[in-house]
Amino acid sequence: MQKIILALAISFSLAGCATSISGNYAMELPQEAMTVIATDSAQQLAKVFQPSASTLAVTASSDGFSQALTDALAQTGFQLPAEGADGAAVGSALGYVVDSADTGLYRVTLNVEGVKLSRAYGVKAGQAVPVGAWTQI
Repeated sequence: MQKIILALAISFSLAGCATSISGNYAMELPQEAMTVIATDSAQQLAKVFQPSASTLAVTASSDGFSQALTDALAQTGFQLPAEGADGAAVGSALGYVVDSADTGLYRVTLNVEGVKLSRAYGVKAGQAVPVGAWTQI
């Protein structure tokens, strides 16, 4: 089991280097699981960035994870971005990638101001369950 997790971690690490595009690439992930991962992500970000003093602008907005993450950030106390004079969002860009491996494991990688955080999850009965600790990459 440890060899499988190690192999998965290596493959996820390499896959994370291949793209800097934000989005959810695990479309088969149930919305309930996305919500759990988004809430966990917001709580981890609160350990790194002070919510009351941080405005985080989610860079992808066309999928269910983006909305769940935006809601979780607001509930955690983060300020949501306002539009500047040029119509662009004001705040630190929060990029993310949600992807999966053929083994049924999923990974979220968050990127804010060069800080990259990642965690793997499994899914049981439609709910996301962490299978490891958060890592900073």
